[in-house]
Amino acid sequence: MLFRSSETTGAQDTGAAISFAGHDGSSARTFGYIRSMKENSTVGNYAGYMSFATRPNGSDLVERMRITGGGNVGIGTGNPSKSLHIQSSANDTLLYLQSTSTAANGYSQIQMQAGSRSAYFWVANQNATAWGGDGSLNIYTTNGAITWWTANTQKMILTTDGNLGIGTTSPAAKLEIVGASGGLSLKLPSGQWYGASSTNRM
Repeated sequence: MLFRSSETTGAQDTGAAISFAGHDGSSARTFGYIRSMKENSTVGNYAGYMSFATRPNGSDLVERMRITGGGNVGIGTGNPSKSLHIQSSANDTLLYLQSTSTAANGYSQIQMQAGSRSAYFWVANQNATAWGGDGSLNIYTTNGAITWWTANTQKMILTTDGNLGIGTTSPAAKLEIVGASGGLSLKLPSGQWYGASSTNRM
């Protein structure tokens, strides 16, 4: 089956569409559509996108998802910049992943892979005794360290040997802290400071 527009100018946002309609009990309504449209206005350039719309009550049709000619998928945006781009103007959860399993050691997991290397994030369910136990958030790498970055600078690293470094990229002990020229400081709940550069030595 072929759906073709009779428009021949090659203008942007021209093409074909499938609309889905019905009756709300009082009037005929269009409930949604799928459109396949030209992505640009350049003559001879036939890059096209697909868009999907639904209709909330009391409003017009709203585009919800778009797949660009380059294969990027946008949810809430018509100009996705990545393979999957989710956008919302509301202060809300943008991605919700759920496993309803209540089995022993059940979990919900995200897996990422780069080349032959993998990493996993998972949360354990209420009946977990493995990993960190009930409700724990767990991070696992097949090869490589875990690092923490702020302001484009690595601040902390957990190496494959289990060494934790703060202020160093290669900790040589289970915990190695490297401070700035002012030295290291530890503030107790009492308000008293201990540090390598203070009179109270650690």
